[in-house]
Amino acid sequence: MNELGISFGRTNHSQFIYGFWIGSALWAIVAITQSYIAGFTWELRSHISVFNILYGPVFIFVADLGTELFTRGYPLKKLENGLGAHAVILIMVLFVSLKTYLFNANDELLFYRILIPALHTIFFSIIYFKTRKLGAALGVHTGANFATISIIDLRVEQSMQAILSGVFQSNVDLEMLSISSLQLPYVIMATALCLVTHIWWTT
Repeated sequence: MNELGISFGRTNHSQFIYGFWIGSALWAIVAITQSYIAGFTWELRSHISVFNILYGPVFIFVADLGTELFTRGYPLKKLENGLGAHAVILIMVLFVSLKTYLFNANDELLFYRILIPALHTIFFSIIYFKTRKLGAALGVHTGANFATISIIDLRVEQSMQAILSGVFQSNVDLEMLSISSLQLPYVIMATALCLVTHIWWTT
């Protein structure tokens, strides 16, 4: 597991912590920007418990660990020597995009459902190649989902949803809001991170 970037060493642990706070802060900015662009406000949900807040990060961490291991740690490590880092990133982007298309072919959000994960794949892969560990990428991933699911939650609440509702919710029905105004902040943030991490990688 060590060779895939999974370890309990101090460096990996520190990178995870830093990544978590960076991801939480950046995606909180995304959520706040959404409210300004789409014209709604975040309000405190009336039935939130401490259990909701604690359960969410645990579920998110486990899910994101699986994602990072099987879309970053394993394939990037195994394919890099033969194909090169840039080619492997491109392959993973195509893989993620195809998977998204097959599962969401008739979704009105299809363009954004393909574009945003593709951009995420680029900068998460770059973080992995720069650090050679999963800690930083997993930290950013977990922090981002924690901020936009467990804290500021744009999802429509359902009775059997895997991750319980977040602390804050939109004060208007999502169907009244523009799809582009909700998704554009994600695109801007992901594009910016692709540029910043690439500069970091190459310096």
